[in-house]
Amino acid sequence: MSKEKKAMSAEQELKRALENLFEAYRKKLISERIKKGLAKRKKKVLENAKRSYNTRNIKTKK
Repeated sequence: MSKEKKAMSAEQELKRALENLFEAYRKKLISERIKKGLAKRKKKVLENAKRSYNTRNIKTKK
């Protein structure tokens, strides 16, 4: 049973690590858009990115 618990905890740890990696990658892409001036308003871009993220065009609503 201890092997099963270790396997479960390792699986959960891997899942958390992958989620953190994806989140960091998403933030990096957004910050690159902001630096390039492609994103007009930083706050609105970050809000929209949480809902749906499109690497080519982040649409902002007025």
